[in-house]
Amino acid sequence: MARRTARALLASLALGIAAFAQADQAIVVGVQEYKPLLSASTLGGCVNDAKAIQAALERNHFHVTTLFNEQGTRQGILDAIKAVAAMIKPSERFVFYFAGHGRNSPHEALMPSDATSVGNDLTTAELNVAISAIHAKSRTVILDACFSGGMAAGEMARGLDVGDQYDISSRYWEPEEVRSKGFEFGVHNNKANNQDSTAQYDAGTGICYYTACSASEPALEGNFGGERHGLFTYALINSFKDDSQSWLDIHNEVKDKIHAKLQNTSREQNPMISQNFINSHALDNDKPVPPKPTKDLMDVWNESHVDTAKLSLQFQPNDVNFEAGRFLALKVDIGAEGYLVILTETNGKISKFYPSSGQTGHVTAGNPVEWPSRGSNLYFDEFGACQIKAYLFPTAERAQQVIDAVGQGGNGAEALVIPRNNGVPDYTSAVTVAIGDCLVGGLRPKLPELLKHIATGERPVDQHIWGLLTHKMDYEADHGQPKYRDWFSNTDMNAPLALQTKEYALAHLNALIQEHNIYSEAGFTGVNLSSETKALLAKNPTTREDLMKLNRMLLADAYPDEVHRDGADK
Repeated sequence: MARRTARALLASLALGIAAFAQADQAIVVGVQEYKPLLSASTLGGCVNDAKAIQAALERNHFHVTTLFNEQGTRQGILDAIKAVAAMIKPSERFVFYFAGHGRNSPHEALMPSDATSVGNDLTTAELNVAISAIHAKSRTVILDACFSGGMAAGEMARGLDVGDQYDISSRYWEPEEVRSKGFEFGVHNNKANNQDSTAQYDAGTGICYYTACSASEPALEGNFGGERHGLFTYALINSFKDDSQSWLDIHNEVKDKIHAKLQNTSREQNPMISQNFINSHALDNDKPVPPKPTKDLMDVWNESHVDTAKLSLQFQPNDVNFEAGRFLALKVDIGAEGYLVILTETNGKISKFYPSSGQTGHVTAGNPVEWPSRGSNLYFDEFGACQIKAYLFPTAERAQQVIDAVGQGGNGAEALVIPRNNGVPDYTSAVTVAIGDCLVGGLRPKLPELLKHIATGERPVDQHIWGLLTHKMDYEADHGQPKYRDWFSNTDMNAPLALQTKEYALAHLNALIQEHNIYSEAGFTGVNLSSETKALLAKNPTTREDLMKLNRMLLADAYPDEVHRDGADK
């Protein structure tokens, strides 16, 4: 029975496509109802997305085969691809679109409607093999799903107190054993480095891949325009007018729309497109479009030319989840002479990280650039999503034009008009991370209450911790960071705390937790230390992990209502 049903479906698909034998072909899949994996039936915009894409393709003269919900099984998708492969002509175009869940456990894959908790899915490699059998003049794959849970599983590092007018959720499915861990931070341990490359698709596949996000980010959906939609698809259908546009123009507009929707939401999403086709007509990838003679700052920010042999941004630890104040190291491997510029984007604001004042940014092959420098620490002091992007420019003039544009206020297109480089490319390398409001290595404190106790309390422990924080602020002010001391002296801890107050305070508290033992006999007078804390204190911890654990336990003993002990249920 199963075989006859599969053959009947394949035959009906072939007959339907044969009726449009002279038309360009598309397969559009939208899955938001999963059986028997009911825990994955959490989405509401995938069918809306699929129907919107269907309408856009039909306006551009495509015959569209649709597979919604229970139709979008693994075998149904593969059969539809086989049917197109049997009928399509070499002079025609092909598009495959999928909206639904993606996952990274037990492997990275798209999840059709009959996916199980451990398989029966479509890996990107399997999809690529199937579509490679379609011999069309142009093949495009558009995917609005997550492939990696690094950002998605943490919902931007879990638990940030940021309003969300669009009711945004992630198109990432995580197994029950992961979801049951609740707010434990950092359990996913997804890798940040070298996740911004489409090289696996660019190298001779002949297929243009356009994905909703990089491999370390979520694909988000929300309420847009009165309907539930994937953020990427909503931006795409409002940017794509017809196939006379170039992918570059569409891609820049899509990214601008996504950034506008996510501004001040503590989330980040950066679509990726195969760079081999960035200067082609959309959906007609063998027709190049002459690039514009100039580009603006957002063109520079959105462009991607990844070659890890030339430029590679490396984080240590190699993770996408960070707590504010968690120490990290940053290294840029250089494979060609040029001028290095590093920019950051947080909540829609582009800033310069490198070069510093007085530096040229000139680099040479085989000589990496590394942070932190001697006697300092490197950490994030803002909650939410942050993308760090390194550029290797061929000339000092090109690098300086970008630096000047960022210094003029950053995000306006008018801030930079630069001649397009038709020679040596501007190499790029990007990393996107989530910065959360947890104690480093531990759980989330009641931050406003904790800070008020520390800053205004009369106990010896309050004054001791406050003294450590102010001393650190003074030290950093003396070493080129006066903003922290200025903030500390101008903050009324009895008033409702601004977001920046929470960010700076937690970042510096976390720095203290990592730097040295915060215990002193006089400072902790009157604090009832637990037996576990006393035992660890007696061992005089020497590793950073033990030191962080001890300091968290000391804070939990001193502030039991604001800081929960490791392993607590709350």
